[in-house]
Amino acid sequence: MSKQLRINKIYGLPITWERFDIATEIIGWNKKKFIQQITHAYFSKNGAFYVECALLDAAARGMSETDYYTALFDGGGADPSKNPLLLPYTTNERPAFKPDPLHTVPKLPTDEANIKKFNLIDMSDYYFVLLQVALIVDTGAMSQFISRMLGNHFDTYWHRSYAHQIAHHEARSFTLPE
Repeated sequence: MSKQLRINKIYGLPITWERFDIATEIIGWNKKKFIQQITHAYFSKNGAFYVECALLDAAARGMSETDYYTALFDGGGADPSKNPLLLPYTTNERPAFKPDPLHTVPKLPTDEANIKKFNLIDMSDYYFVLLQVALIVDTGAMSQFISRMLGNHFDTYWHRSYAHQIAHHEARSFTLPE
């Protein structure tokens, strides 16, 4: 199964949008599928961190693992004001989570030049729940979280996964001078 997730906008620096356009236009990624792939790859790589956080958060709310998972999946997400199934913290304090994998990636400017309108992506049910945990840990807006994930993806993987494809094609060669 999968769950549709509405993302109204994504923020990015000019270099992020340049790389996004290259990846979608020259390399051939469909824009929606590309954001889905980046999101799934992020949670595949960092899932264990968010599982640890989920268990801490569930305990701090006095919820069983199953009830917590169900609340995040069925109840309306990570925002307790919109999710009647998500119990408040029993001590009124959220857990002291370790720094999340995006903690070094700054929030992005929200001016019009940095925004691209978006729509829906499909996520696996499990990664949808991990995203809700990530939003609890991060405390920021989902659009900022996804945007920081996108920028971090390009910063980490641009040269290894994308730039070489472009260089080979532009050189019309299977080998490149070193």
